[in-house]
Amino acid sequence: MSIGFEWRRIAGADIAGLTAKELNDLVSGGPEDELYRTGYDGVVVGALLGLGDGASRGAEAFVDMPADWDDDYLVGTIGAYAVREIAAAMLAAEWRTWLTAHFDGLMAGAEEAGYEKAVVGAAPDGPWADHLLRCAGELTRFFGAAAAAEESVVFSMSA
Repeated sequence: MSIGFEWRRIAGADIAGLTAKELNDLVSGGPEDELYRTGYDGVVVGALLGLGDGASRGAEAFVDMPADWDDDYLVGTIGAYAVREIAAAMLAAEWRTWLTAHFDGLMAGAEEAGYEKAVVGAAPDGPWADHLLRCAGELTRFFGAAAAAEESVVFSMSA
């Protein structure tokens, strides 16, 4: 089974009071430059962030399910304050250094999370590591832009 993750930048006022179904509909619509999609890489980027910075509030906000998470629609919101914390943690991240230093732990975590086939034969200087670093960079830019615009983020999962 493949799991997908999506984050959509949006003004907090535009999501206030919306139902889970309405939030879910927001993630699948709207401008592409306000959306970031990934597969299991989102989980691994979160693990790397936690391994590297010792689980700061920003790292925890990125990996924790939103407080308003809805299990039926697999959607929730990350408020502007948490978006700023996530962006700060990601912008300060030493992604390449952390990946090299924590590669074994990262691989073990990916395997434990069920992504063992995706990381078979991976090396800290190989294509999978480069792909993961690109994802981390894109998520850093995404959350940085959302924080700069004082936006919230709608987070959704799909299976």
